[in-house]
Amino acid sequence: MFFYKDFENLKISWNEVFFAAKTQYFVYIYGEYCGHCQNIKKQVLEFTDDEIFPIYFVPFVDEIPVKTDIENTIGKTDISSIYIKGIPTLLEIDFGVLVQNVAGEQNVLALLYSKKK
Repeated sequence: MFFYKDFENLKISWNEVFFAAKTQYFVYIYGEYCGHCQNIKKQVLEFTDDEIFPIYFVPFVDEIPVKTDIENTIGKTDISSIYIKGIPTLLEIDFGVLVQNVAGEQNVLALLYSKKK
């Protein structure tokens, strides 16, 4: 069984999204009581063993802005310029630049599996 608490070492705050690593990595934003997040939790947590792209976890908090036009966040380099569509969300950061911002079970899993070799 998989629990987020088992990956405390990979949890970061919203303010740390652009400082988690110096290369490419994922940031997964989830809610402990989100049904959609629960549906894909096992698959997402399995990616913690993937050495291709590190994945960090951000529990959803009210300070994370939510808007619908997430395509406008691509290319941004700080949290004051980004927001999410809802949870679950997966962000892909490439050397300090947001290159992917996807929401929803299928989109999150599709992005993760597209990077797996």
